[in-house]
Amino acid sequence: MHQPLASPSLWKPDLSISQTQTAPSKQGAFEIKFLVDKSLVEKLIPAVAARMQLDPHADPQTGGYSVEGIYFETLERDVYRRTPGYSRKKYRIRRYSQGSNVFLERKSKRKGIVTKRRLQLKTSDLAAILNGTYNGTWSLSEAEHSNESSGPTEMAWFLKRIDRLKLQPTLCIAYDRVAFLQMENLGPIRLTIDRGLGCCLLNQSHFPCKSDYQSILEGKCVVELKYREALPTVFREFIEKFKLMSQPVSKFRNAIAVAGSNTPPDCLSSKGIS
Repeated sequence: MHQPLASPSLWKPDLSISQTQTAPSKQGAFEIKFLVDKSLVEKLIPAVAARMQLDPHADPQTGGYSVEGIYFETLERDVYRRTPGYSRKKYRIRRYSQGSNVFLERKSKRKGIVTKRRLQLKTSDLAAILNGTYNGTWSLSEAEHSNESSGPTEMAWFLKRIDRLKLQPTLCIAYDRVAFLQMENLGPIRLTIDRGLGCCLLNQSHFPCKSDYQSILEGKCVVELKYREALPTVFREFIEKFKLMSQPVSKFRNAIAVAGSNTPPDCLSSKGIS
């Protein structure tokens, strides 16, 4: 299976769904999140499938794909606690459907706008990255990099920031995603549904086994709407028909509250990045 399409790299999640919005950049997108009961999602999926295209990279049997993420954090939980210098950026490694590639990412939030910088490597490089022994040898050809960032300079950029911030690979989050796409007059739109969310602390140099994960947001699913400019009519119709109520939801903060040590529950708080 090919890697699924990358989500838009820039969005603004904090605006009202009724507010007229102007895209922050040509590559940008806004994002609205909803925490939805699992039973409602079973009704939402066929309604969305009737109006939008299923992500062409999804597994044809399941209609979706799995997402696994390894998140970097300090021993003092500075990212979770929003310590100055840590509150606006999150570093992670992602893999889709246990594929042969991994994506090193920095996700940033400033004034309500989120940006993402991605770097693609082979999964075989993962252990060396997590152990801090990566030697800078590039495992992908330029052709394989496609639209992702590439080159030794990009790798040094990621590792330098991890070292400077004293970040360590700490937490794993996994879930199953169903994604739908559509091209509108104002640009592409995307709707994702994340189910079966789980988390665990990382204690090895590879992605954990499925049995290692603890459930988070039990019985709930995270629905995200991404779009370039004004909220599309099709999204407004879904919101009205299923009475969806937008709210900030952070998978990372929920996961730290469940799997992390010495951290208070913070299950629905997400003023920081998710």
